[in-house]
Amino acid sequence: MRGYRFRGKRLDNGEWVFGFGAFIWEDDGVKRAEIYSTCGVYDVDPETVGQYTGKKDEEKNEIFDGDKLYAPGNLDADLQYVGTVEWDDNDNRWEVASFHGRFEYIPDGCVVHGNRWDNPDLLGSEKV
Repeated sequence: MRGYRFRGKRLDNGEWVFGFGAFIWEDDGVKRAEIYSTCGVYDVDPETVGQYTGKKDEEKNEIFDGDKLYAPGNLDADLQYVGTVEWDDNDNRWEVASFHGRFEYIPDGCVVHGNRWDNPDLLGSEKV
């Protein structure tokens, strides 16, 4: 059984923090969030909280909600955009959203090449 793992960007310094728990709530109309780690509890931007998917990319990096995935190009060594990892509440599964629709799984051979918060403009062709 895999443990739950979360990440979020700290409010005090903008760095990513990883932990075993996340708590998101609304306080007087303001959304707030905390990440619980072995080093303490950190206030994080609630929009950046993402859960570990339980999968790793080709380079053994953990894949989280919001990561942008690339795959080796078919005709050359360039990386090509696959999509952004998202949780689908209707189907209860991780999916990869792209301009051409949704993959119902995280494709093998992909590489994490950024995320929607640190690299919002990171796009390329969407061939797999």
